Parts: sequence; C-alpha cells; structure tokens
Amino acid sequence: MKLDAISIKWAINHIKHKRDTDLFPVLKEYNILFEDEEALVRELCNLDIGAYKWQPYRRFIIPKDEYSYRVAMQLDPIDNILFVAITYQFGDKIEKKRIPIEKKWFLTIDFLRMKTAIYMIRQKHGIIFGVHPKKILHGTHMQFI
Repeated sequence: MKLDAISIKWAINHIKHKRDTDLFPVLKEYNILFEDEEALVRELCNLDIGAYKWQPYRRFIIPKDEYSYRVAMQLDPIDNILFVAITYQFGDKIEKKRIPIEKKWFLTIDFLRMKTAIYMIRQKHGIIFGVHPKKILHGTHMQFI
C-alpha cells in the first residue's frame, strides 16, 4: 500500500502549522526534512507502508506538576508524517464505521478533518471534549460501551 501525494502534503502542512506535540520543542529534523518538500513527498509516496520498518519512539518522563510526572512519547519525524498522512487518507473510512456522534456513544478517539488540522475529540470520565462542525462538545456527556 502506498500513500497519495496529497495525503503526505497535507500531513506536512499539518505538522508545520500544528506541530507534532505541545510537550516538546520542534525537532530539528523537521527543518532538514522540509527543506526540499517535493523530494520528501516523492520519497514517501514510493514507500510501501506494509513493508515499512517503523522506528522506535522517543520516551521521556516529564513533570506533570510539582509532585507527579507522566510518560510522554514522541514519534520519529518520518513515522509521524506517515501516521498523519494515513489518518488523512483513510480517516473517513474509519469514521463511517463508527456509531454516529449524535447517539452519544463514545468508543475511542474520533477525529474531524478540518482544512489545516485533525482535531482530536477526547473523553475523560465519560465527558467528551473537542470540536464538532456545528458545536463545541466541551462537557457533552457520553455513554461508555
């Protein structure tokens, strides 16, 4: 399986504008990768995703507050571009299989494709937080399955 150039370009644009994380500084590797975007897109379009060897993620322990910490992970830059491109290219097919949001059944993390970013909808204690095209979902109560 190979990715479409439009999906890879969208992923690059997404990472440029929204970054890959809010926990860490921007990786220097992105500056190098994005110097020649057309060459990067060509190379990534030629990858067979099924045979691609995914790189190990970077794992750190970072402070959460004064007395606690969390484990944070960061993907390899190429892997991150590929994951975002896969989400862009196939996300609609995944979303079509989900129970409609109006039924207020929450399964995992859903996404909504916007012009420049994928906005994640997250749940915490049965409450959903995120963005819906017609309304803000902050505080909407959802049922667990």
